[in-house]
Amino acid sequence: MKKTILFLIMLALSIPVTSIYAGEIQLKKKEPPIDPYRPRSPIFIPVTAFIENYELSISFDYPVGSVTVFITDTDENTVHYSVVDTSQQQEVVIPLNSFADGDYILSIEYETTILIGDFSL
Repeated sequence: MKKTILFLIMLALSIPVTSIYAGEIQLKKKEPPIDPYRPRSPIFIPVTAFIENYELSISFDYPVGSVTVFITDTDENTVHYSVVDTSQQQEVVIPLNSFADGDYILSIEYETTILIGDFSL
């Protein structure tokens, strides 16, 4: 019984230390209108985006060339814009501590591909 109570106390004390702004942003490909005569196949997305401690990390599994990163707010105002050459840099870190609390859309564009994902602060 004492071990159970001690475990619950330790668990309760560790919760405030955990960052509440952590998690992966689910990216999906922005699709053109569906053509019923064109077969669809699954797509591999070589990009992951993750937020932890008010930093957005974007990682590329392999170089995809020049990439444009946009972050827009709910009013469609661009709050961040950057261009990255993934042959030189395969990870991008964007500080989010100057962003107001709210909902945002992440857009990553390269070649003919547009990936979008949303996140909240």
